[in-house]
Amino acid sequence: MAFLGLIHWSVDGRGPLAGKEGRAFFEWPFALVLVISLLRLVVEHAGFLEGVSYYSPGLLALALLLYGYRMRIPSLAILSQGYHLFAAVEIGLRATGQEPWLLALVPLVLLLCNIVLADLLFRSADPDSRSQKALDGIATGLCLLRILALYFFWDFVFGHLPEIWQAPAFALAALILHTLAIRHKDIQRFTFGLILLGASAALVLLRDAWDSNPAWQIYLTALVPLVVQQLTRRKGGLAAEHLIYHLALSTSSVGLVWLVLSLEVDAIGQGFYLTASWTLLGALVFAAGWFLRERIYRLMSLALITAALARLLVVEVWTLESIGRIITFILIGVVLLSLGFVYTRYQDKLRRIF
Repeated sequence: MAFLGLIHWSVDGRGPLAGKEGRAFFEWPFALVLVISLLRLVVEHAGFLEGVSYYSPGLLALALLLYGYRMRIPSLAILSQGYHLFAAVEIGLRATGQEPWLLALVPLVLLLCNIVLADLLFRSADPDSRSQKALDGIATGLCLLRILALYFFWDFVFGHLPEIWQAPAFALAALILHTLAIRHKDIQRFTFGLILLGASAALVLLRDAWDSNPAWQIYLTALVPLVVQQLTRRKGGLAAEHLIYHLALSTSSVGLVWLVLSLEVDAIGQGFYLTASWTLLGALVFAAGWFLRERIYRLMSLALITAALARLLVVEVWTLESIGRIITFILIGVVLLSLGFVYTRYQDKLRRIF
């Protein structure tokens, strides 16, 4: 309490340090001592509270952030965010994975509350009172807090969620961040959303897709890049005009669905089913491209159907009897001639479609 009084004395505009550079010389050391001693006080004398090392740092950081902003003491608002780093060290050293999931979620929730509150206070402040140096400093601080939040989220997902729900958790978090990034035009949210989206795709690609009986959650995760791409296309955003961004998201979504479906069908042991599944997926992708008015999906559907036809000619047809091969080649010839006729007659419309 004495150091809190000294902090107020050092920032008092009517005090002896008013308008002098010596204010920062006194304010920041006093604030640092207060922040350190307050955390030690709580941890040492609140041991009867279960999990105090998990939720006390975030609560103290939130309280000091509000107090520092209300009293115009930036040192308290900034230095108190170091409490989250203490919580990260505690989690890394003491976490066993056996803690209740709700208790393990508390540090992440409190850190996100601090980030949201700091961002709101920053946006509500007078723009004329903020220098470019202050803007860069706040942006850097928020970036560091978001990196720490990413660590908390990573620890919670892999420590307390079932394996089948880990990739969907990353995908859902990415979708939320992309929505917020579009709303606020925030490059940091957009970047971290891409990181989470990449993590979900990597989990599907490197682990979940190879399960012999993939669950519906995997297909749901694979479709999230498509949802993000359409959200950006419809609502705008930082990458709304970048073709490579849309191409990467749409290709990754269709590619992940194709991989999971192919591995699942191939496990049945019937090659013809694999060819049929590619054809069906191509038809569904074409329908999605037609409904969404997206040329890229229609082109990918054409690639899938072409791959299915090539597999039929190169692999499947040679497993049939002689009569079956003849009939298959005749049917393929009829289909190709029909496609050629349709293209010749309706080539202008088809060019507009593809």
